Amino acid sequence: MADAFKVFENKETADLAAQIAQQKRPDVSGAAPTIIDYQGDKGITLLMWALLQGNLEAMSDLINYGADPALGDEDGYTVLHLAAKIDNPDGLLTLLEHKVPPDLKIRRPVHRRSLKP
Repeated sequence: MADAFKVFENKETADLAAQIAQQKRPDVSGAAPTIIDYQGDKGITLLMWALLQGNLEAMSDLINYGADPALGDEDGYTVLHLAAKIDNPDGLLTLLEHKVPPDLKIRRPVHRRSLKP
């Protein structure tokens, strides 16, 4: 998997992504929604990053603190679509346990947040 600091230009988001990659639970309690939902390279979000890293606790924390599962990457995949695509049943179950609807559609256009790195 790519380095967190190459995927996320925003330093706060990259720091959280690095913690997720180390299988830690990142402290997102004080993070602004623009940090939690910042879209990095190819539109990836922290929630998608946590799924790809297999960090289910981080996924739960991100959802509990407002991560938007409807954000899509540049290919039009939401985190739910991505979990199915990579055949990650634990990630799918985590999303469904947090009441992410199985028929989730992208509600917002894909774009990168305009935050300074």
